[in-house]
Amino acid sequence: MNGPWLATLMTVVLCWVVSAVPIRVKDGDTFIARMPVWIGLEVTETVRVLGVDTPERKGATLQAAEQAKRFTERWLVVENGPVLVRACKRDSFGRILGRVTRQRLTEASAVDDLAEALVRAGHGASAKER
Repeated sequence: MNGPWLATLMTVVLCWVVSAVPIRVKDGDTFIARMPVWIGLEVTETVRVLGVDTPERKGATLQAAEQAKRFTERWLVVENGPVLVRACKRDSFGRILGRVTRQRLTEASAVDDLAEALVRAGHGASAKER
């Protein structure tokens, strides 16, 4: 009974999309956000952006890491549109692993993806999703 359909079914069943209100950016590919999980109930979670790796905030990559962090801070500004996190699992640090997108306010059918934006801007390298 195991097969490729099982992985697809589990992805559909076990993944969720939630709106997120960013609180603080830790680095270019990680931020902390409040997320509603039920009426009147919110959780604060750390989100690791899937699809991109940004420079680490140490040593020779510190300056590039700070630029990636500032880019992510600007991208996550709520006035740019609601932020959505499509999450399927957590990593070994307990962070939610998710695709981070937002609806473009100027075009109703267009969606921006944070990982793709970081790569296009030269602040990160495309990464295989874990």
